[in-house]
Amino acid sequence: MRNKKPRTDNKFFGFMQQLGGTFMLPIAVLSVAGIFLGVGSAFGSDDFLKMCNVAVNSGSWKGLKGFFGFIELIGSFFFDILPLAFCMAIPIGLASDNKGTAAFSAFLAYVATEATINWFLGVLPPEFSDWILNSGGIKASDIKIVKNVFGYPNGMDLNVLGAMIIGIIVWKMHERFQYQKLPSGIAFFSGKRFTPVLCLFVFTAFGLVLTIIWPFICKGLYYFGRALKHLGVFGPGIFILISRLLCPAGLHHMINSMFNYTAVGGTYDLQLLDGTIKTVSGNYYAMKESLANGIPLSPDIAKWLTGSYILPIAFGLPAAGIAMYVTAKPERKAFVKGVIISGIVATAVGGITETIEFLFLFICPWLYIFHAFMVAVGYVVWGAIGASVGVGGDLISFIVYGPLQGIGTKWWLVFPCGVVDAAIYFAVFYFAIKKFNIKTIGREDETQSTKMGAILDTGAKDTNSKKRDKATNSPNYLMAQKILKLLGGWANIAKLENCFSRLRITLKNPLEISDADVKAVGAVGVKTISPTSHQIIVGIQVEDVKQQMIKMKSES
Repeated sequence: MRNKKPRTDNKFFGFMQQLGGTFMLPIAVLSVAGIFLGVGSAFGSDDFLKMCNVAVNSGSWKGLKGFFGFIELIGSFFFDILPLAFCMAIPIGLASDNKGTAAFSAFLAYVATEATINWFLGVLPPEFSDWILNSGGIKASDIKIVKNVFGYPNGMDLNVLGAMIIGIIVWKMHERFQYQKLPSGIAFFSGKRFTPVLCLFVFTAFGLVLTIIWPFICKGLYYFGRALKHLGVFGPGIFILISRLLCPAGLHHMINSMFNYTAVGGTYDLQLLDGTIKTVSGNYYAMKESLANGIPLSPDIAKWLTGSYILPIAFGLPAAGIAMYVTAKPERKAFVKGVIISGIVATAVGGITETIEFLFLFICPWLYIFHAFMVAVGYVVWGAIGASVGVGGDLISFIVYGPLQGIGTKWWLVFPCGVVDAAIYFAVFYFAIKKFNIKTIGREDETQSTKMGAILDTGAKDTNSKKRDKATNSPNYLMAQKILKLLGGWANIAKLENCFSRLRITLKNPLEISDADVKAVGAVGVKTISPTSHQIIVGIQVEDVKQQMIKMKSES
């Protein structure tokens, strides 16, 4: 670790990785909502109740249908407010201070935009509104651009992209005006009150502009999504390959959100049980509407979702971890075993793949490219066999959206496919590590950076540890303590955030931090976006490590 001269490159990527980090709040809620939706639709379906010999229209039948309908409601309503959730999450995650005010401003901005669109469409001359909505080769009604939003019948489906635009604008306004001073006569509106008030004016004007341009943006997304669908089963493979290659930079959430929640991921005409047709854009919305209406999930929708991701998380990456363990030095195998086992548990159960991916990503990037290619192959194969498991990013989700949805999802094909996947991963990793002497975990040479770990290992040999509070001797506390030392203390930290497995850090003064440096303090690896922007991969305990660091700041 050494100081470096300030550089101004990679500012864009630094911002993008911070923006991607803000998505973690709604995505975390969405993952739980998805489980509720899957459980409610599975156990509340007519087929399941009949299989359990529950008499149709009996008291038990109605009671169970009502109960699981309520469970389904818990999961489904969040999908309806997802754009608003993303809009509010962005200023919450990016604001330097007064985050609550930033979130409130985003809420006002989003509703003000929709209210203005609703009003403007109602007063425009019919020929002009017809040109806005129905030009470009497709009618707005065909892809449901105009919809009821918060009780406004002529609102527009801004989807996650529109929400992101509003959220970013609100954040910039909040940072600019949260300390604004006004003349004494209107001083009451100074400071943090100024941005919400300003949003009422700015976003009514923004809504006027958006009314005219948003239908054309939506149609562009629609045509792009339709072009991808013409690629057949290879479309999802190309999408996930790009997503996985963007993952080390923390930018994969951007492309994932576009595919999952906008027309880029496709526009689907769903035939409901009563025979009516409902048009839905975005893969997750199509899945939500299918399950909420008791319709089996179509393989055409499922192939874009994460059902096939069970292959790398439950078979491929664990096999790669085993290969790294087998090829480790004998005297290091005990240590490697603990790292690999915890990584496999985090990957398979929690779907947090970085705990294994970052064991080889920076040591041998072409192994990561192989891994990304194998994930893409899994998507292609999953689509080709017609499997319709909606979500498989972790074991719990796979069970909910696979076995619990019935044999028709073809969930059982994961076993033959998974065995082949694991065999290929193990063979490639084992051969590459041995043939090219790749210094994976347990094979590395002792370096100055690893020696540095002994210097940083404060608290590990504390003779007064029995007198200290138990929390201050916990592994997470000690790791937080070492990471703070590595970064130069809180005096050098401008911003600290986290996602599922990474600390996202912005520094005041540039530092060069190596992979060996962070491994010496007990972390998995580091991704440097710029000399002042780093992502330290910690694992599933990242939230607690961050809180321990914040606690140290308040105690200092």
